[in-house]
Amino acid sequence: MLKCVGLAALWHHRADAGPRLGELVANGQAEVRIRALRLAGALRRRDLLPAATECLSADQPRERSAASLAACLLGAGRTALPVFDELLASASVPQGEVIDIRLLASAGTSATAWLQKCLNQSAFRQPALAAIGMLGDRSIVPWLIERMREPQSAYAAGLAWRDLFEVDFNDTDVFTVDTAPLGKQFAKIEESPLPMAERASAWWDDGRGPGKHAAFRSMRRLRLAAIRASLDNPDLPLADWRRTRRFPAWM
Repeated sequence: MLKCVGLAALWHHRADAGPRLGELVANGQAEVRIRALRLAGALRRRDLLPAATECLSADQPRERSAASLAACLLGAGRTALPVFDELLASASVPQGEVIDIRLLASAGTSATAWLQKCLNQSAFRQPALAAIGMLGDRSIVPWLIERMREPQSAYAAGLAWRDLFEVDFNDTDVFTVDTAPLGKQFAKIEESPLPMAERASAWWDDGRGPGKHAAFRSMRRLRLAAIRASLDNPDLPLADWRRTRRFPAWM
């Protein structure tokens, strides 16, 4: 536990553990290795790439996931991509997390083709739909509004919508926590808030789109932008995307 707390503090401050980090990546406890891999990737410790690559075949899915992200940040994305696919298929870690990193680590056209493949498979359709906004293609807006009309897809479509625009939708009327206006078919949907298709359409079509609101970057956007920037620049450490917000180091 003390090693994990120490590694969390080092990650929080983006501080290097020096030679000791290699020992921690090879520690006998999986949770310690996971924290150490996370730090090694964030600090671009390429000397630890062999150790991270070895952890790609670890027993615990969470460790394989941490090793995959570290490998991507350390320049071995091609080796890590098949591991992400295996983790997604096994549903052993949250599918949304896997899809997010898999998309960031893929080239533009291949990322689109891969996500389309996921959308065509019922097991991955909803998490893939939730991530489609990451591609930044606003030509999908009419299609996304139609997905909002489907009870099984509405929540995921709302997540994609939030990724597509740098707008604080809490300041709009697009989303609701009350399912009554959406119709009886939404009564059993527990996820919240849900987008309202008609209001989303009006917001988009009637001149109340993104140009009418101040830019807003959610915590999710800040995190994904930091990872994307590091993947694009092999010499750039993973930015502290929480710098302007107060969160405990262990989160």
